[in-house]
Amino acid sequence: MQFHQDSAFDAQLKRTFGYCVQGGAELSECLSVAKKIKSRDYNGWYEAWSFMADQLNRAATQEMQQQSNTSAGEKLLRASNYYRTAYFFLEENPEDKRIATSLELSKKAFKSALELLTISHVPLKIPFDGGFLPGYLYLSNDPTSKLLIDTGGGDSILEELYFISGAAALKRSYHCLTFEGPGQGSVLRLQKMPFRHDWEVVIKAVIDNVENNYPEFTSNIALRGDSFGGYLAARAAAYEKRIKACILNPGILNPMGSLEKLNSKWLQSVLFFLFPRLKFKIRSRFMRFGARSVPEMIERCKAFNMDQEVKMISCPVFIIDNEEEHITKGEAFKLYEQLQCPKKYVLFTKDQCSGGHCQPLAQLNTQEMIFDWLDTIFK
Repeated sequence: MQFHQDSAFDAQLKRTFGYCVQGGAELSECLSVAKKIKSRDYNGWYEAWSFMADQLNRAATQEMQQQSNTSAGEKLLRASNYYRTAYFFLEENPEDKRIATSLELSKKAFKSALELLTISHVPLKIPFDGGFLPGYLYLSNDPTSKLLIDTGGGDSILEELYFISGAAALKRSYHCLTFEGPGQGSVLRLQKMPFRHDWEVVIKAVIDNVENNYPEFTSNIALRGDSFGGYLAARAAAYEKRIKACILNPGILNPMGSLEKLNSKWLQSVLFFLFPRLKFKIRSRFMRFGARSVPEMIERCKAFNMDQEVKMISCPVFIIDNEEEHITKGEAFKLYEQLQCPKKYVLFTKDQCSGGHCQPLAQLNTQEMIFDWLDTIFK
């Protein structure tokens, strides 16, 4: 099922309007924007999504003046998601000032939305490596609730994780902690911290902060990772034994294996000419991994694998896979086969029309599977 003739735009369009079910988008708005954008027109993509987000921002301001706070908050939730969407295809040039501007607008709109919609939350600044990790702790009304930590993915931002985990957790009386770590969102952009392979160090800092401030939450902690987070969460679970359950969507054994093929400059030039999307995909990740070239990125990314750690995971693991997976195809089942802990594997088929990578068009089904499984683990 395709909504835009440009396959890269189509994937991000699905990602954006997949959050309709949690209030992060309106289908009519997304389709209206999509039809205005020509294939491979990255500036056009930015301008169209920014225009829609700005419209919602202005409308929300007017509604706040009329004390229509719920309508204003709903518009700002969507604006936050659209500002994030707007800068996605500018990432090949990390110095583009529009990226920081859009990121700031996204965060500002989201913060206002939480307050207007009276969503129970606590902003966090988790000390880490001389800086801090920004986060939100969404609080359930049930004091006995379990805690789900969402560690994000390769290009997610703090605010997006509300639509992925936060909203669904609150509906089911789970507390939920979301944050940005090295290589993600503002920690990458403003604090200049790239990804690190030893993600257990990051998760240790997060759980230590929870223990210090909310010790009653630490007896039942689950960790979730989507997209590249399927590696990050798996790596953390191998070392951090305070994690009692782990969700990987999808699971990733070796996220960087295919990079080795690009070590030839000749092959790079041929592939980048034939597949412009591949060129963007690789170069947009340089900053995230602290690299300036493909060879340097390959060298830095060699440490990002679970070959030695996979058998160290002892908590129950739930792995979600997809027949339409195009980014880490085959990795989830490889990881599943090597796990020696209690485990569950679910495969979304093509017939389910879930949208491929991380099931953007099957958000409710995905959430139901995850939380139903967690309920069995924490019963």
